[in-house]
Amino acid sequence: SEAFRDLSPGLEQLIQNELKTAGVQQTQVIFVKSSIATTIASLSRESEAVIVTFLPQLDPEDYSTLLGALGTMRLPVLSVGGRTLFQLGALGGWGPADETDKIAERVASNVPRIVNGDKAENLPVELFIQAQIAINMETA
Repeated sequence: SEAFRDLSPGLEQLIQNELKTAGVQQTQVIFVKSSIATTIASLSRESEAVIVTFLPQLDPEDYSTLLGALGTMRLPVLSVGGRTLFQLGALGGWGPADETDKIAERVASNVPRIVNGDKAENLPVELFIQAQIAINMETA
């Protein structure tokens, strides 16, 4: 989400470093505003797979549009941080089982702190939840 990037200036480098640590050598980070068409147009033609994180600015119809476009491009989609894309047909997913409300509550609790002058990068980011890995057998 562009909003996450704006609140955390070093986020793109952090993501790229984590992916390299995990063995992914070539990465492209695309921050999504609200236009799925712009997001899809930003994808490199060499892309082999897509990892999608929680995008609170999108509604379920936008997720369906995104998945449809990525499916047309024959790109496997892995969903991180939520079940929405997985339930709509992503190949796999990693994240909390039905913990979206907990995450949203935690993010929302930080808004007043930021408004009152706390720097976003100094706020706690840990949320202890049970994560699950799942493969969508129908999509596979």
